[in-house]
Amino acid sequence: MKARLLIAGILVAALLATACGGGKPAPTTLTVPSVAAGQVANPKLALASCYEMEGFTIDMSAPSYTLPLSLGGIVNLAGVESKLGLGDGEEELLKSNGFVVVPYGQVDDIVEPYEMLKERESPIFVTSDTLLHLYHIQFNEVLKRIEEEEFFNAVLDMSKA
Repeated sequence: MKARLLIAGILVAALLATACGGGKPAPTTLTVPSVAAGQVANPKLALASCYEMEGFTIDMSAPSYTLPLSLGGIVNLAGVESKLGLGDGEEELLKSNGFVVVPYGQVDDIVEPYEMLKERESPIFVTSDTLLHLYHIQFNEVLKRIEEEEFFNAVLDMSKA
């Protein structure tokens, strides 16, 4: 049950993060200035002065879509439906919302659903909260190792003293 709530929460957070930009719209272009060696006033760009780099511009606009979706325009819909076992109800949710939440079952590992999708060769969308959670787990393991290997003996010696 926790896994289902976690997966549903991830999808809701992704929807809110992408749909509720609020305020001013995101810029559609990204411009990176040219940096000449030795002419860097910003200390954050000091490393860039060691490299020769030409400026460039990226057009970050993506085609938009409107809801409800036209399922006929989705190229790999039949494959995704068969791999995930989508029924008529899920197909209707996909059409009206642009996404659908599929129950996965009891999951204790946050990576397990992604591995299942990879095994089924299904498209994967990794949300930022998943990455943040994985970094949090990794950071906890680093702290645990430091405490066990570095601090434990020092704290024990201080306690004995």
